[in-house]
Amino acid sequence: MAFRMLANGVVECDTIDELRKLQGQRERKPRTQHRAAAKPELGEMANRFLRLMLTTDQGMNTEQVATTLGISSKSIPPILRGLAKWSRAKKRDIDGLLTRKTAYVNRRPVTIYNLTDEGRLMIAATLPGLPSTPKSPPTPSNGKGINSE
Repeated sequence: MAFRMLANGVVECDTIDELRKLQGQRERKPRTQHRAAAKPELGEMANRFLRLMLTTDQGMNTEQVATTLGISSKSIPPILRGLAKWSRAKKRDIDGLLTRKTAYVNRRPVTIYNLTDEGRLMIAATLPGLPSTPKSPPTPSNGKGINSE
């Protein structure tokens, strides 16, 4: 197949069949079938985080969550992103399920996580084998309360 590209961007072919063949190569062929997007699953750490949040009515700060789950505090934001994606798939907003408040411990900001009433109901309906009664959160490692200075 012979064709010429002119300086002004025009393509010339010797025959109309060559032009049609060239156009057929340039056209984007449609994909056969798109896969349906899989609904996001609740990951293991997100599952553990939600179960932990169900055990307290007062909420837990970042350090308490990380210590109890045995993870780094830097692992909590990815868990929350996974929860946000999961909650969007459930047609909910993560802010309607989980509250995040900033408090200060020793003049340092600390995030306190707690489930809303709607969040508790949704999580209890979603996760099997949940604890029946809430427990109090562990004491922070510095031995002071959440809002102490």
